[in-house]
Amino acid sequence: MNKKPLTILLIVLGILLTLFSPLIMGVLAIPTWIYLVLKIRKNDTLIFQDKVEPALAERLLKKMKAFLIVAGCVFLVFIVGAFMHRDSHGLMEFEGTPVFIITLASLWFFIFSTAGSLFLFLKGQQKIA
Repeated sequence: MNKKPLTILLIVLGILLTLFSPLIMGVLAIPTWIYLVLKIRKNDTLIFQDKVEPALAERLLKKMKAFLIVAGCVFLVFIVGAFMHRDSHGLMEFEGTPVFIITLASLWFFIFSTAGSLFLFLKGQQKIA
C-alpha cells in the first residue's frame, strides 16, 4: 500500500488548519510536545533503538532537543503575550496590535517547532533499508 498520498494529504490539512485556526492546532500540539519531552527525558538515546546508526541517532537527538527547547520557550512567550494582550488595553497608551501579532507569531513558531521535532522523531523510528 502506498502511504505517500495519505501523508501528503495530512501535511496539507495540517498546514491549512494552522493557517486558518492556529489556536486549535496549538491545542493539538501541546500533548505532542509533552509526549516528546517525556520520551527524550526517559530514554535519551534509546528512543531510536537500533533503527538508525548511532552517529545519526545522536544528531537526531540533538536536533530534537533543540526544537523542543525552542518550542517550550516560544510557548512561554505565547502565554505571556496572551496575558499582556488582555491587560494592555487598560495599562498602555497604544493599541494591543503589536502584542497580538507577537502572540500569534509565537503560537505559529510553537506549532512548527513541535511539528519539526515530531518529524525528526518519526524519521528516527524508520528502519534502515
